[in-house]
Amino acid sequence: MRAEGFPKIFASPVRWLRPAPGKPLVVVSSRVRLARNLNGLPFPNRATLAQRREVWNRICAALGRPSAGSGAFACMEMTEFSDLEKQLLVERRLSSRELVRMGAGSGIAVDASERVSVMVNEEDHLRIQALVPGAGLNEAWRLADGLDSALGRRRTFAYDPQLGYLTACPSNVGTGMRASVMLHTPALAMSAQVEPVMRGANELGFTVRGMLGEGSGAVGNFFQISNQSTLGEDERVILRRLRAAVLRISHAEEAAREALADGRRLWLCDQVGQAYGRLRHAYLLPSQEALNAVSFLLLGCEMGLLPRVRRTPLLRFMVTVQAGHLQRRAGSVLDEAGRDAYRAALARAFLTGAEEKEGV
Repeated sequence: MRAEGFPKIFASPVRWLRPAPGKPLVVVSSRVRLARNLNGLPFPNRATLAQRREVWNRICAALGRPSAGSGAFACMEMTEFSDLEKQLLVERRLSSRELVRMGAGSGIAVDASERVSVMVNEEDHLRIQALVPGAGLNEAWRLADGLDSALGRRRTFAYDPQLGYLTACPSNVGTGMRASVMLHTPALAMSAQVEPVMRGANELGFTVRGMLGEGSGAVGNFFQISNQSTLGEDERVILRRLRAAVLRISHAEEAAREALADGRRLWLCDQVGQAYGRLRHAYLLPSQEALNAVSFLLLGCEMGLLPRVRRTPLLRFMVTVQAGHLQRRAGSVLDEAGRDAYRAALARAFLTGAEEKEGV
């Protein structure tokens, strides 16, 4: 039977896209993931179906009691989701692309706030995840750690006194923590500074990925930066180092915006204007092109170049034009050409509405 919570989650606005008023949108969201495995059971890639189901049942039973910072969880196996719903989970960053390919015995649990979720039987038995808006690494850590502690009191995790938490991938052994921050850096991209800045992050021991995480490319000038090492460092040390790296990148993006405004303002206005015109008048709009244009419009909003367009609706629109959310809104499965046409129609309607509200 389908869990009642999931249809409501799919219908609600994405919770991690809530920018702080008056602040430049450079740090979009913060996430902390904790990899854990139940003691005495093989890792998912070596487990039988019966063992995977045992893990699933034990985790769902443990999640039946709310923990600090989270409410009741809705649990569903991957076999219960349609292909479209799986795509929605990935786009909302509740699930990895690996998990949605899994079958029986693998699934996801999400609390009503959509801030805390658990992926079950992906690479590890559990991937506890907390996802919050803006520069909220401390809040994400508090939520993830709270659920980890609550589950640890109900279930025994695989742990070695010298190594720490034992995980399927050796790179996660130790704390099992992957902390990541999503950044929006359009000015660095326009100034050809993204690669050296991100290369510097790599040299400091951080991984840089695209908007949808591992294996995804950079689209719309959105990037995720996360820690590489989980062994030999305390969680708070990892978080402190990541915050310092994010602060440096944020300062670089803000400096690049100032430089564009001072030295290349007409060119900046032209780039933003072209993006606006493309969204306003397109009849076929591929996903990557739409996200790139939205990125420039976000920059234009924040630099006072587009007074008629508001930032929060534009961010929600950015999610709407992705394939899963687009088809959910259309109420049917669309081929690529159909998605491009419907996406363009939504873009025209969105910007027409923005103009009409201002009496243009």
